[in-house]
Amino acid sequence: MAIISILQPGGELPRVDPKLLPSTMAQVANNVDLRRGRLEGVFAHVSINETISSLTKTMFRYAKETNGGNGYWFTFSSDVDVVEAPIIDDDWGRVYWTGDAFPKMTAIDVAVGGAPYPSIGYQLGIDPPSSGFSAAGPVGPAPEGAQKLSTFYVMTYMSKYGEESPPCVVSDEVIRWDGDTVTLSALPIHSGNNVIASKLIYRSEGGGEFLYVGAVGAGAVTFSDSIDSAGISEPIPSVLWDKPNASMVGLKSLSSGGMVGFFGKTLCFSEPGFPHAWPVGYRIAIPHMIVGVVETSQGIIVLTDAKPYVVNGSHPESMGSYPLDRAQACVSRRGIVDMGEYALYPSPDGLIVAGASDGAVLSESVITAEQWKAYKPETINAFRHNERYIAFFDNGATQGAFSFDPQEGLRHFDQWAECGLIDLEDDALFFKNGTAINSWQSGVTRETYTYRGKKHALDIGETFNTVMVDAEAYPVDINVIVDGEVTALQVTARKSQRVRLPRGYVTELEVVSNKAVVGLWLASSVGELP
Repeated sequence: MAIISILQPGGELPRVDPKLLPSTMAQVANNVDLRRGRLEGVFAHVSINETISSLTKTMFRYAKETNGGNGYWFTFSSDVDVVEAPIIDDDWGRVYWTGDAFPKMTAIDVAVGGAPYPSIGYQLGIDPPSSGFSAAGPVGPAPEGAQKLSTFYVMTYMSKYGEESPPCVVSDEVIRWDGDTVTLSALPIHSGNNVIASKLIYRSEGGGEFLYVGAVGAGAVTFSDSIDSAGISEPIPSVLWDKPNASMVGLKSLSSGGMVGFFGKTLCFSEPGFPHAWPVGYRIAIPHMIVGVVETSQGIIVLTDAKPYVVNGSHPESMGSYPLDRAQACVSRRGIVDMGEYALYPSPDGLIVAGASDGAVLSESVITAEQWKAYKPETINAFRHNERYIAFFDNGATQGAFSFDPQEGLRHFDQWAECGLIDLEDDALFFKNGTAINSWQSGVTRETYTYRGKKHALDIGETFNTVMVDAEAYPVDINVIVDGEVTALQVTARKSQRVRLPRGYVTELEVVSNKAVVGLWLASSVGELP
């Protein structure tokens, strides 16, 4: 007497020999949805009727509430990291990115002037004025009783988006007193890739800090200062507001209101609330080449070509770092995914989980290091979707995708994507296919799936002659594989069906269908069926 079945199915467990698999796990789980404890095809992908360049390597959906609710799709032909301004109620709708020659930004007034989008991108950060200027004190003697003050001036640029540059070199000393005028001349003109709206003037008296005096237009070359000492009190904020290093990549937004990026072995932080300002003093040296960064609820995880590091601190000026014990290199920046309390990333040996205190090869119970290498993990581009790690890969022979969950195992999908993005508001994974943008498994029709259970080794003399399928609809196509010989069957109703099968030692059950299947049984007699 013998019976084999597929019930409450799980995903693939390639680490385990097919004959030793648990009865609920699979050899093949392709295009199958297992969330309801049964077999059914994943939902079809849906085109959103947007066309982009076939050369696109990165895409970003901008201002979704505009353009008839479709927004605008930013496209880039290189590996770019794009983030929205980490600023509450940003009237300019600013967006920042790295990986496109040098760090850049754009805003709603210039970003969507014409396709391809963004229409215009400006350099992120503003250089200080390239030279100083002349300062001439009052002419003639000071009035009796006037307090003569040793005074110095500096100037900054202010962009139309409220971004202030570091100051120029300090002016020569002038002696001033209240009630008279100091004249500044030969104010430098900005020539960089920014939109400058004004020049801000600050002065220092008696060796004190520089305080705001006034502003003139971007093209002005003179300024007259007649403000009394009691009329100034606002200190200059931008003394250390350097622009980011031109080679900085890997830009990410932080919950603190700042941003993080890196170049080489150097981790960089912006001034919180001022995405254009990247003080050199906020940089942290990491012992190894940085591959990518991700912020989790436990801190900032820095993935390198050797081992992960955790960076913590209440402010960029007080950040500290420490390594995790697990020496596992990250081989794909695009494969790094924030899973909430931890990060997942591809290493040469498998999928690594990195948290605040330790790292581990999360996939080692599912797949061996040798099997993992077949995916060519350096090509992985992954996303967190429906609380699973969804990864696209290209190993040179096969382009496809897989879903990983440590309890469910692996599932594979025929679809491959060169790039994609997660839209949290729509709970959607958008991906590029050729020149079309599609929404991942969001349709109403189901795809045809393939699911093959474990290999069952029979005792001598055991045979099967009866099959039954509990399905939502019929017919359902199944394959019974005996010692590698495939017998194709079509089951038309939920009732036992006599079948003629070859004799053999190893038997496998496989479903190839677009119908939902709750259970599948193969028995040696009708009496053994449920």
